Amino acid sequence: MSRSSKLLLAASVCLLAVLAILLTSRQKSSGTSSVVLPRATTQREVKPAAGSDQGGQIKRPERGRVREDQQSSGSAQLDAILRDTTRDDAAVAVKLQDLAGRKDIPLEERIEALEHAVLLTPDGQGEGLVALARDPALPPELASILLSDFHNRPDPVRLAGAVALAKNKDASTRGEAMDLVRFLVTGNESEGNDVEILEKAEAKLQNPAQRE
Repeated sequence: MSRSSKLLLAASVCLLAVLAILLTSRQKSSGTSSVVLPRATTQREVKPAAGSDQGGQIKRPERGRVREDQQSSGSAQLDAILRDTTRDDAAVAVKLQDLAGRKDIPLEERIEALEHAVLLTPDGQGEGLVALARDPALPPELASILLSDFHNRPDPVRLAGAVALAKNKDASTRGEAMDLVRFLVTGNESEGNDVEILEKAEAKLQNPAQRE
């Protein structure tokens, strides 16, 4: 037998051996049943969200309770003005006077602003306070603060402020202011009628020489 014939015979034997091994392994694997794992059916526990009840419903805040971060604009501005260290007292007083004159913020905040304003306003710079007093619809609570302050101010602020408040819509405010006007004009709180006294007071304000 030639050498090439021997090699061909050996290759054929090897091929048959490989085929036999493959056939045997396939038969073993076909006899094994596959195992199917059962699908998990347990659901994840869902906890209620923070701020909700056990049913998962979001709770609404109780009506009438005000959170600290829901501060009104007037109160926030008042705090900012009083904490401002870059301005002197006179400049801060002007800011407070403006805030006290606002009608879109609660009266309590206007009162607080005005109470600070009269304390910080220098004696000779009461024009802003007089401007507030000229509002005929100024609430009595604010008018009372101004009238008390005007008693301790020098003229012409004292007289101008009293004249302005004497024209207020509130009868009580008008009466108390007229007492001061009458005293400043005549030296007597009960002398003369209101119209004449106011005319004399306004004349004195227009003519500084008459104030002496």
